[in-house]
Amino acid sequence: MEIKFHGQSCFELSDGNGTTLLVDPFLKPNNPVAVHTAEEVDATHIAITHGHADHMADAVPVAQRTGAHCVSVVEIAEWLKTRGVEAVSDPDLGGTVSFDWGWIKLVPAWHTSTLPGSEEAPFSAEFGVAVGTAVSFPNRDQIHHHVYSFSRVKSFDLPLSKGTEAAPVLFDTPGVVKVGCNIHDWMMGVILVTPTAAFTTTDDGGAFTLRDVPDGDVTIAAWHEASETPLDDATQRLTPGTSAPELTFTLAVRPEKARPATHGGRGTP
Repeated sequence: MEIKFHGQSCFELSDGNGTTLLVDPFLKPNNPVAVHTAEEVDATHIAITHGHADHMADAVPVAQRTGAHCVSVVEIAEWLKTRGVEAVSDPDLGGTVSFDWGWIKLVPAWHTSTLPGSEEAPFSAEFGVAVGTAVSFPNRDQIHHHVYSFSRVKSFDLPLSKGTEAAPVLFDTPGVVKVGCNIHDWMMGVILVTPTAAFTTTDDGGAFTLRDVPDGDVTIAAWHEASETPLDDATQRLTPGTSAPELTFTLAVRPEKARPATHGGRGTP
């Protein structure tokens, strides 16, 4: 048996005979200490303990790519089905799912469980909004959080008691805003405030479709948090015509260093 620790609560267990169980998939770039991405981990089975982003952010992409059999409580299992995951078992608490290599049993644990409610609230460490957008930071956990940013583009400080929601934050200046939690230092993200509502994100293969582009000459830029390519070299000008043009951007992205776990934090194995 080989056991690999990916950080947080994500473990990979391989028996050497073709079975690989991935527990609580939370991988790079969502997981700041993980080395591998969802494209680099091959699993035949996935076990999800509960519905928090730092325990299942990469469950869907891994399961969709590998066809891994997912096991979790009924609410998470049903949510996985809506995302196109076909091989799902939902034994619920106390139940057992048997396989030819062994079994998975779900046991009670005193912990909250949440799921994103819409396509507009995905599991991601990066998020984009158009300038003039107000963003809410609801705390749906049963623990305290303290969301903040010291960025020059937008600074704010939001102490969030469990189950509460602060007033929305208005992002009124284009630029990059780094967001963190003053209580849980592994919780971090980046908000890119764009000067226009015509923006999009790439898929897992790096492809994108940009809709609602204004008429006339426009400048299109590619951005990545870890890009070392100057912005001037990552922009292209075009005049939209009757057919959709194809654009290719190449960015030099610096390797991400694994961040050591903080003593006493949830990233500690």
